[in-house]
Order: sequence, then C-alpha cells, then structure tokens
Amino acid sequence: MIDPFVVLAPILVLPIVGLLRYIGCTLQTGGIPASVTVTVSPTEVTLSANGMQLFTATVVGAPQGVTWSLLMGDTDEPGIGTLVSPGPSSVTYQAPVNLSAQTAQVTIVATTNESQTVASGSASITLVDQG
Repeated sequence: MIDPFVVLAPILVLPIVGLLRYIGCTLQTGGIPASVTVTVSPTEVTLSANGMQLFTATVVGAPQGVTWSLLMGDTDEPGIGTLVSPGPSSVTYQAPVNLSAQTAQVTIVATTNESQTVASGSASITLVDQG
C-alpha cells in the first residue's frame, strides 16, 4: 500500500519552503528587494579641449547618492579628463587641455550600491579637437 504521507509531502512542503524564503528575504532586506535605477543627464554631450559640463544623477528605488567614475568609451580603461567636485548627485566634467586625437569617446558613470543592489547609469562625452 502506498503511504499517503510520502505522496503528499512534496506537495505540502514546496509551498512552505517558498513562503519561508519570501519571509527570510523580507526580514533580511526590510522588504521585497526593489528595482534600483540610476539615470545620468544629460546623456550625450560634445566638448572641445578644456570644456566643462555639469552632470546630474537621479536614483530611483534607493537613497540618493552615487559614486562617479570615468571610462574610455565602452571599455574598462580609465577615461581622460577630470571630475571636478564630485558630489552625491552631481559632478562637473572637465575635458583635458590638450587632446591627442581628433576625437575621443569618454563615458561618465554614476553607480549606487544601496539595498544590496548595484545599479549604474551613464552618459557619453565626445571630445573634439578644435585645433
């Protein structure tokens, strides 16, 4: 004879395990993990040598505040130029005084690491040698 407990146990246990995981997640994070987004504006600019541009970051789903960084184009290489007075929601980018190429592509990245979630937004800077 088939033991009904053996047959019904998986049906009863799986929903309970799911519920416990949900409760554990809620207790650890203070709620259901939210979607976090970071938006940088403006999204695209063109600057000449020594040009400056203010960028702002808006964070949704986590407390405001980002870490700013510069990258060369779509690579992980450090970008050229300077981040002036980086703050929790804005930064001024200053292009290099001398550009060694006709054009260069720099990406400015704003990253937040809140609520156990890492999110980032970026903007594209095209540097044009006017000389």
